[in-house]
Amino acid sequence: MAIFDPGKKLIEKFFKEAGNYLKEDGYILIAYSTVANVKKMLKIAHKYGWKHEIIGVKKLQFEKIFIYKMLLFFKLVKNTLLK
Repeated sequence: MAIFDPGKKLIEKFFKEAGNYLKEDGYILIAYSTVANVKKMLKIAHKYGWKHEIIGVKKLQFEKIFIYKMLLFFKLVKNTLLK
């Protein structure tokens, strides 16, 4: 699904609220293009406590598509402490 979100309002709302819908060990997979300003998306994600891991990259002619595994930091810490 492609979404035009030049002000990043949609992605901000997504990262702000997504943690409410995850199980304790849940995570999000998200594909994001360099055309859409990856650095800004990651800055927003980090603002709401998300950490990322790049699990795939697809190089195309004019862009790269990154696949990220997004983990909510406070859930990671909580799960680690409980083990």
